Amino acid sequence: MPNVQTVRLMLEAARDAMHPLFPALRLIAYSGVRRGECLGLTWETTDLDNGALVIMRSVVRTQQGIIVVPTKTDTVAVLRAHKVKQ
Repeated sequence: MPNVQTVRLMLEAARDAMHPLFPALRLIAYSGVRRGECLGLTWETTDLDNGALVIMRSVVRTQQGIIVVPTKTDTVAVLRAHKVKQ
């Protein structure tokens, strides 16, 4: 895993080169969203005014090719159970 300085340098280089993936790289670096989840975002699930994203699907590579799948719901179940405990 790269260190913070390496990530900063990579993002600066991508920005300065106007690389088309710069926005995605920055989102991944600063939010912790996974690559497939980032690729699965749409403008409908992105609220720029409130700075919020809804991760509803992910892009994955399979033997059949690249497909879009719903995100795993196991984390939601864990969070629901934790909320009930609180």
